[in-house]
Amino acid sequence: MIVKSGEHVVKSISADDLERAIDIWSMSFGFYDRVRWRTFFETYLNERFGVYHDGYLVSIAGIIHFEMWLGDKLVPCGGISAVSCDPAFRRQGLIRECLRACLQSLYDKRVPVSTLWPFSYPFYQRLGYEVSDFKYTLEANLSSLPDLGDSTVFRKLALDDFDQIAKVHDQWIANCNMSLRRSKHQWIRLVNNPQRETSIYASDQGYMLWNTRSPKERTLEVVEFAYLNRQAFLDGLSLVRRMDDLNFDKVEITLPSPEPVIAFGITDPQMKFVYKPGVMARVVHTEALLETFGLQDTAGAFKIEDPLSISPSHKSAENGPVFTPGRLIQTMVGINNTADAKQIIEPSLVDVFAHKKPFCVEFF
Repeated sequence: MIVKSGEHVVKSISADDLERAIDIWSMSFGFYDRVRWRTFFETYLNERFGVYHDGYLVSIAGIIHFEMWLGDKLVPCGGISAVSCDPAFRRQGLIRECLRACLQSLYDKRVPVSTLWPFSYPFYQRLGYEVSDFKYTLEANLSSLPDLGDSTVFRKLALDDFDQIAKVHDQWIANCNMSLRRSKHQWIRLVNNPQRETSIYASDQGYMLWNTRSPKERTLEVVEFAYLNRQAFLDGLSLVRRMDDLNFDKVEITLPSPEPVIAFGITDPQMKFVYKPGVMARVVHTEALLETFGLQDTAGAFKIEDPLSISPSHKSAENGPVFTPGRLIQTMVGINNTADAKQIIEPSLVDVFAHKKPFCVEFF
């Protein structure tokens, strides 16, 4: 695929430009491990598009293909990653051109949805994406956590034994919209993050990924806490509670909802929840999305106003509600409750999608 845009050319990046791509990524992200970047290029990115100026690579965007939970189905999803630009060529709209090439490729493959982790939420909102999940980070003194479970059910695993918790992970993410299914390569990348000191603790019904090298002094970071029932949740909290020793005073735990902790009624000392946006998403192939759920005939007409001119409207939409590509996904997962949303999200569609809370656990 080659798209000419003035003096620039947008096309797939080949291995011949790998070293140049690593130069751009290193400068953009401040991470200079060329071996790790090379592995990322060759193993994790399924597609790579770049903008070339006189044959010189100056901007990059990649795609990682996932399966994503929407309602009760796993849906193909194109995760946009490694978006960057040479400093000398920034503010010329080149990232926009890369993104459009990525989305056009996904559309041609009838991929329904695209997601990304943004460096700037407003920037990607202008390209049709919207925040599609929110998460809560619990910040608490370790001594304030309830000790109502059995910590002894957990065992520490070697980092390369993640296959023992992969099935628990798959069951856990099925409870949320927007959760992405993790490949073996993604597991390897996650547990070997060089910016963390990772430990895995697992039971039959849950697991935790700890970072014991948090940038916050004397703080244990629980990067991922998966549990299949309330008892597994209590058992995990009891294990974390026992880290209140000479090494740690506090803990940070990322959760999809604060309710399980609030239900304990702990008032002294008070716990703090930091509520923050997560992944952004947008529809890519509108009809493929509706067809996945058998909604192509029953869904009402609606118009999509796509700033990148990728995603078409549904049916004759002159008098129907109007969405951006991202607002459509927000509507389906229950974040958008405007009057326009109510015109398209009838009770039957709420049953299909919005009975699950959105929560994306995969960082890519």
